Amino acid sequence: MAMYKFISMKSSLSFFMIFFLSNSAFSAASPHLLFHIGLGVDARYEVRATIANRGDQSVARGYVVISAHDVQCQNYRDVLQSFGEISAGEKSTISILLDERIAGYRLTAFNTFDDMGFPLQTIDETATIIQGRELMDRQNCIGARKERLSDN
Repeated sequence: MAMYKFISMKSSLSFFMIFFLSNSAFSAASPHLLFHIGLGVDARYEVRATIANRGDQSVARGYVVISAHDVQCQNYRDVLQSFGEISAGEKSTISILLDERIAGYRLTAFNTFDDMGFPLQTIDETATIIQGRELMDRQNCIGARKERLSDN
């Protein structure tokens, strides 16, 4: 019986140590891309993105990349916008300014890093919506390209 209690206590202690250490070892930042939108006026265009850190550690830094395109969906410019620290539980809005008229953009990268330079797992909460529109967007691009060819 005493041996069983010892093993049981040892198992409980091991479980506690694994649970405690794994929780502290795996605490991390949790960066979520919540929203992004493009706004255009005359020859100026701005893309804004909101990022939330839902983790219990800070996001040290990160970046987003947008690929700007014309009416026929020809990519003509990639723009990288970096951002700094986002504390645990905080949100940050970044802005990418373009001094040119574009027809649209695609967000092509969203990456973040911890304070040691290691990449963090990011969550793009807009991805499902964007993927749901992809077929329609592709059809619009094909239609615009065919229209351009028939005008020539």
